[in-house]
Amino acid sequence: DALVKPLEVRTVYANGKHNAFTAMRRFKGDLYLAFRSGDAHNSATADVLVLRSKDGKEWAKAHILDVAKDDRDPQFVMTDKRLFLYCPAMNGATLTTWLTYTDDGKTWSKPEAVYEPQFILWKPIMYDGTFYAAAHKKDETGGGKGRAVHLVKSADGIKWEKVSLIRAGNWESETTLFFDAKHHATAFLRQ
Repeated sequence: DALVKPLEVRTVYANGKHNAFTAMRRFKGDLYLAFRSGDAHNSATADVLVLRSKDGKEWAKAHILDVAKDDRDPQFVMTDKRLFLYCPAMNGATLTTWLTYTDDGKTWSKPEAVYEPQFILWKPIMYDGTFYAAAHKKDETGGGKGRAVHLVKSADGIKWEKVSLIRAGNWESETTLFFDAKHHATAFLRQ
């Protein structure tokens, strides 16, 4: 197989910081790009920036999420009417996943905490009219024994509930869900 080569490489945003961990969606005709902007990969200070573009060439700031010292790993999911942005944020060892959303791309809701403390909602998706995500518990103690991944769901993208435990006790994190044509869910788990 021949390798696919890019036609063009373009800088979208540069501010001299470590800009990484991107999420992108097209919502109501515009592209939205969210990413963490911090001093380094694991710095204890960072914000999440959201840029918007009509054509993928010209970008403008659409939103800044700054709810804690270290805002990170933005995750988008959308419906026809609403674009949701989930963002885990840390103040020291305390972690909370925050949600903000927009219906028009200009006005964003006040950030609100979702699911349980110390859990990160990872790559939420819509499937058959319901929101699903893997929520992994961040716990660096005990050689990974305090880690866990829950399958969670939501009817509105705001209130989340646990469906089941996917796995626990072995450094679980960053689990991505996939639903096939037979309505079977597969969890791709990082250990």
